[in-house]
Amino acid sequence: MTSTLERRLEALEESAGGGGGGCGYCGGGDDDNRDGSYEVYFEEELPEDPEETCPQCGRDLITTIYFDDDPRAPWNVQGRTHEDGF
Repeated sequence: MTSTLERRLEALEESAGGGGGGCGYCGGGDDDNRDGSYEVYFEEELPEDPEETCPQCGRDLITTIYFDDDPRAPWNVQGRTHEDGF
């Protein structure tokens, strides 16, 4: 038996867009869990052919982090440094 409070809570969650479920595949959405865990790979350890975007919502699944002296870093490729506000 569902209590009145539980029914009201379910109705409130549904009216707010399904209760914050996010994407069923990657879990992304407006309510992203920023405190969740991440997997970190160095370039030579990267799995072969990783998914770059979520097939359901299109969210980027890979974030590239560069060191300051990496010649492939966007601020180095464009002739700028991170001090320039890049």
